[in-house]
Amino acid sequence: MNRYGERGVSRAKSLIFLLIAVSLLYVAAKVVPIYFANFQLQDKMRDEALYAQANRHNAQDIQEAILTEAHGLDLPVSADQINVEMTPQGTRISADYTVTVDLPFYQLQLHLTPHSGQD
Repeated sequence: MNRYGERGVSRAKSLIFLLIAVSLLYVAAKVVPIYFANFQLQDKMRDEALYAQANRHNAQDIQEAILTEAHGLDLPVSADQINVEMTPQGTRISADYTVTVDLPFYQLQLHLTPHSGQD
């Protein structure tokens, strides 16, 4: 095989690698912010659960605080998707929602379930 044919194969491999790398970066740019927002929501849930009884918040106050935080983070969470359980042992907060990520040829469904960690 001559040198010119080998260069063509090398360019094709480089182009394929570049295409895959750009595709992965594009998907990461769409998905990572959603997971980061979910992490921030879970952090808010932990704080609310930890200080709920000290601040004398009831379940509805906590649910509204979590819902406000979710909307501030542009997460598609509704009030009925937030569960607040208050017991003498502590407060447990959880949510269950799905985010749709529109990719060029596919719709990715991310099912997220943040919780306060208080069991």
